[in-house]
Amino acid sequence: MLWVNNATKNIFDTRTDHSCFIFFAFAKIAFYEKVNQELVNLSDVNTSHKVVDLACGAGAVTKSIIEKLKGACDGIVFGVDLSSVALNQAREELQSATDYMVRFIQGGAENLWEPVKEKVDAVLFCNATHLVSDKIALANEVRKTLKHGGIFAFNTSFYKGSHPPESG
Repeated sequence: MLWVNNATKNIFDTRTDHSCFIFFAFAKIAFYEKVNQELVNLSDVNTSHKVVDLACGAGAVTKSIIEKLKGACDGIVFGVDLSSVALNQAREELQSATDYMVRFIQGGAENLWEPVKEKVDAVLFCNATHLVSDKIALANEVRKTLKHGGIFAFNTSFYKGSHPPESG
């Protein structure tokens, strides 16, 4: 069952598989944007890279990665998320880029190689590590998916006292 927090416009799914879980409003908060933009910048993504945006949600970080890949002939972003609702929102938000440099895939962190099926230069995992119960499986899947010397960049802002009041 889906329910909406009217104050934040976040949509939640009461199922435990998170297949319809998304934070529309949270992705637009300046704090979130700044933290994730910094991670994208630190990951040294460039125009020839293949990048996975793991737990891409509605595409806020995917958009930042696309901006780094602008003008790329070989660059591609794989936006991976469990939520079909989030992926549909990301497709809608980034429709101008989806035809040539973004591929959205429904899948989870503990089984990343299966939906992506190719080696990438970087895996970015923004603010969702708390949703993964098996961190060892996550690390193994990232290792399988990364090219030798690839970058795994992740962050989290989900800890006590981390949320600004406007995030609801």
